Amino acid sequence: MLRTTTRISHSKSIVEVKETRTEPTRKIAFSPNMQKYVMLPVNARIRHPLMEERMVKLAAYGETFPFNKIEMGDRRLGIIATGISYQYAREVFPKASFLKLGMTYPLPENSSANLASKVDRISGRGRTRPVH
Repeated sequence: MLRTTTRISHSKSIVEVKETRTEPTRKIAFSPNMQKYVMLPVNARIRHPLMEERMVKLAAYGETFPFNKIEMGDRRLGIIATGISYQYAREVFPKASFLKLGMTYPLPENSSANLASKVDRISGRGRTRPVH
């Protein structure tokens, strides 16, 4: 799936193109399963505990996800950002400390707290606040 937004569509970056492309060797067949893929309330109630379990596992994985990384700089300001927002913030505050997110949901709480413990002020989602 490719989700484009105006901000992303107006960004640019260097891309390395490989000469050869490989096709997937195995075709995956889709088998319709209405209870699994159609979230009418009757199906959603049944699948909700599974979703909750997956979210707990996903949150744990997000804490070790290799593309979520802390980049320490000036300890006066810490910024949590992703994608083009990270690039813009890096341009405006080149010396700040960053938590650069490659996986944004669920938000990695331990990594966020780790950055917050190392800086005087933290900024993310349009807000800046002092860290005590």
